[in-house]
Parts: sequence; C-alpha cells; structure tokens
Amino acid sequence: MQSIQDELKKIDHSLTTKSTKDIHERVIHNHIQNKFYFQFKAPLHLQVFDGYIQGLYQVSDEELQDIYLNIAYSIAQLILTIFVTTALLYPIIVYLNKEYINQSKNLLQANLEIMSVLGGAVAKRDSETNAHNYRVTLYSIAFAEALSLNREKIMGLIKGAFLHDVGKIGITDSILLKPDKLTALEFEEMKYHVEFGIDIISKSKWLDDAKDVVAYHHEKYDGTGYSKNISAEQIPLNARIFMICDVFDALTSKRPYKNKFTFEASIKIIKEKSGTHFDPKLVSVFCSIIQGLYTNISHLENEESLKLMLDEKLYYLAC
Repeated sequence: MQSIQDELKKIDHSLTTKSTKDIHERVIHNHIQNKFYFQFKAPLHLQVFDGYIQGLYQVSDEELQDIYLNIAYSIAQLILTIFVTTALLYPIIVYLNKEYINQSKNLLQANLEIMSVLGGAVAKRDSETNAHNYRVTLYSIAFAEALSLNREKIMGLIKGAFLHDVGKIGITDSILLKPDKLTALEFEEMKYHVEFGIDIISKSKWLDDAKDVVAYHHEKYDGTGYSKNISAEQIPLNARIFMICDVFDALTSKRPYKNKFTFEASIKIIKEKSGTHFDPKLVSVFCSIIQGLYTNISHLENEESLKLMLDEKLYYLAC
C-alpha cells in the first residue's frame, strides 16, 4: 500500500468526478468470518491515461462497535425526543380537544334553543303553548331510535320537527286562526306555508337537513298529499317518520275545532291510514313503541316539564 502511495505522488494526477454516479461504494459482509469490508471505486485521471482507483477496507471490530453504538444512541435519542414531546403535548391536546367538544356542544345547544324559540313563536300564533312542538319532537326521536337511525339523521329530524310549520308565519290570521273548517280556497292558501317554510330555512346552511321534514311532511304515501304529490319512498324517510308523529299528536290533543281522541282511537285511525297516508312498515314500528312514551308524556302537566324532558334527550344526543 505504501509503494502505491509513493508511486502516485511521483505522477501528476487528479481524482475528479463529473457526478456522484462516478463513485461506487458498497459494504460487503463476510458471513463466514462475520467481518465487514468497505469497497470504494472512483475514476483516476492521469496525464498519460485515465483509469480508476479501487480500494477495499476492512472495518475493525472497534469501528463496527462504534457504528452500532452511534446507531443505538441515535435511536434512543429519537425515542426520548418523541416521548418527551408526547408527554409535554398530550395534556395540551387533551385539554384542547375537551374545549373543542364543549364549544361544539354549547354551539349546538344554542342553535337548538334559537330553533326552539322560532318554532315556539310560530306555534303560539295558532296555539296557546309550544307543547305540540315538544311532544312531536319527542315522539320523532323515539321513533328514529327504534329505527336505528344515525345521529346525523336524527338531528335533521329534530330540526325539522321544531320548524315543520315555520312557514305559517306567512299565513294571514284570518285563515290560520279560523276555528271552523277552511274553505277550498282558504286551504289552497294554507298550503303555501310549505313553500314559505322552505324559503325561511334555506337562509341557514345549518338547517339544510331540516328540509326533508319542512318540505314534505304534508305528502301522503299514496301520492295524494301536497305540495309535490310524491309517493311511497320518494318521500324522504324523515318526512315519513314525522308525518305519523304529527298526526298522532294532533289526534291525541285538544284543538279549537275538536276534542282529543283516546290513545286507542288514535292508533286505530293511524292503522286505517296505513298504505294511504302513511308508510305501512313505519306504522307497524310506530305502533309497537308509542304506548309507553305516550303514557309518560300525557302525564306531564305543563309545557316546562315537556321542555325538560326534551332538553335531557337533546343533551345525550349532543354528547
């Protein structure tokens, strides 16, 4: 090796490369002796000719041990850095996540309260209380849960239940508050409350999922409803659910133009309208779950009790 170095010193030469591709390096492992070698090959440019220089270097056990230690140290340092960073950031991330969840819950609750106020304001135009909205929303939630609907679908149903008649704000008092049966002409004008309702909720993106109920809760399963005259499963599921709850509450409640029906009489009417007004499959599910809920709700003496019951339900949904 020394003689090669001496000869190279006597000759004018240079070790140059046009790119890193000109240099070839590789590590060789002798499995029999368990030795590692480093091979190096690069172009060598002399005055008289061009060639290449190649070398083979055995990595000593001490150097190999140093390499292993450096690798182990680097890995340990990386793991420690990750651990310390995680330990420092985890409580912050957990706190921020809790804050985000709480803020989301508060925002949802605020939106629901505003929606309830708006729905109540409309309801009190043709009723003394907001009890109908509370009851029909409670029925709808229980019905949706019995059908195993997901949270997003249920939230859309709740919004629609609160605001199903919001368009009545655009109907004149002479028609809305009329104690007698509406004339054909008056009924045609009353139908416009659906279009008014769609227009009102379209101003809020958050209420997009309420449209199924607001727009279609007066349709009928046989296609004789309004305002689109659609039938069967063309009617959105939330609307088909809600229309049963809405009619049931209307039947079991006292109105200016009628006394309330008994539970048994109301269920009989619902069943009679299965396949014409209502989806037969949904009627079957509704009749199987409604009695216990009706018993609990009918025992509540005032609007505030209904509101508390609904607030508890909404709280668990928000979680």
